[in-house]
Amino acid sequence: MKLQELFNTSVEIFWKKNSRNLWIATFSINDKSYEFSAVNDETDDDWNVEFYLENSHTIKNDVTGTGDELVVFSTVLKILDKFIKDKDYPNIEFSAKEPSRKKLYDRMIRTLSSKYGYRLDKTFDYGIKRYRLTSGD
Repeated sequence: MKLQELFNTSVEIFWKKNSRNLWIATFSINDKSYEFSAVNDETDDDWNVEFYLENSHTIKNDVTGTGDELVVFSTVLKILDKFIKDKDYPNIEFSAKEPSRKKLYDRMIRTLSSKYGYRLDKTFDYGIKRYRLTSGD
């Protein structure tokens, strides 16, 4: 199976919150619940995005080791697709620490950038790769 085909596999999404400055969605894969959140602190136009395994004993952004990462990332792309369209192409920020997650983020970024015309800025800080997508307007 090609990577693009794997990115086209997702699960049902449940929207918990959809407000002016907070979006939260949940989804489940193999009896594990995940949460996606996008937060805008209203000091600028940037939205901080993260997703993680709920009720996990790992730190929010750590790799969970469930083996479901491609379905998780595909589902997150589906959520981001709706978020980007509904919020009229907002600036998006997120970060990755682990090499495997950085690699998948890089591929996810290419998909978002080409689909929506985002400009990408990457920075490295203490081993953490930070991504910032800004709209083309």
